[in-house]
Amino acid sequence: DLLDTTLQSLQTLAENEQFNVLDSLRQCSENINALAKLDNRLKNVANILNDSHIQLEEASTDLTHYYQELELDPQAYTLIEERYSTALQLAKKHSLSPEKLVSFHQELKQELTALSDDDSRINLIIEEITKTQQYYHEAAIILSSSRAQAASSLSELITLNMQELNMPHGQFNILIEQKNNNVDENLDNALVNISANGFDKINFQVSINPGQALEAMNKVASGGELSRISLAMQVILADKVVTPTLIFDEVDVGISGPTAAMVGKKLQQLAQNTQVICVTHLPQVACKGHQQLFVSKLTDGEHTETKVTELSEQNRIQEIARLLAGDKISEHSLANAQELLAS
Repeated sequence: DLLDTTLQSLQTLAENEQFNVLDSLRQCSENINALAKLDNRLKNVANILNDSHIQLEEASTDLTHYYQELELDPQAYTLIEERYSTALQLAKKHSLSPEKLVSFHQELKQELTALSDDDSRINLIIEEITKTQQYYHEAAIILSSSRAQAASSLSELITLNMQELNMPHGQFNILIEQKNNNVDENLDNALVNISANGFDKINFQVSINPGQALEAMNKVASGGELSRISLAMQVILADKVVTPTLIFDEVDVGISGPTAAMVGKKLQQLAQNTQVICVTHLPQVACKGHQQLFVSKLTDGEHTETKVTELSEQNRIQEIARLLAGDKISEHSLANAQELLAS
């Protein structure tokens, strides 16, 4: 314990008659001092030993006083023993040597101070988020107002184009609903509701037949109708939004004659700003392309493969004539094909 350890240290330092550090150091110092009188090179060593002896004597005196106080004040001794025991427990708990407890305590104090600073920074961040939320809300209101104005005119234009594409009773409507246009004081809810697109929920609605209510476009329109509605939208937006490549399939389903010619014309118009790939069986559509590919299937009875062939100018006339007249191509159908390509 503390008393025993202190007493043992005193005996080792000065009170053991058989051997103690002070007597040994005193004897060594006397010997070196005697030699230093003969050789000046030992003078520095002699001085160091003299100083060390003085310091050890002071340490021995202080340690003696400390030991005497422990003996005279049992309460102080008990308190020190408890603190010493606590220090050992803390050192074991944190996997440290007892000597490192003081520096570890300083590290913990610094971390605690940093955490207090973090609270201040968090409050500043929350304040900044609140300001940003207010700015977002104001900007989203402006965006929503602009959308409402554009939605009306865009709906009318798409409706007009739908009717030109063999949907005479077609109606198109852009429905704008606001998910949440209030500033939410609950920060978590506010962050969930924020979107880069504002707080509008936009739905495209169509009606294809007379008396039919407007419904979500994907629930009402067929594949061919969806393709033609998409074509109508792309033609209107061509000078606003450029898409590198547009692919249309079944855009000519259920149409013929003037409507097919209109589809071909709009595809040609759209191709002025972007690349358009269209799968078609109508000559009025095929003739409007700048390039024509023929897709065929080949089979040997066991395997089937799809072949795509680029048509030359002459082959293109032949293929459009076949689309006009079927497998029996006549001079008249060839002439009609040439006329379509020239139109």
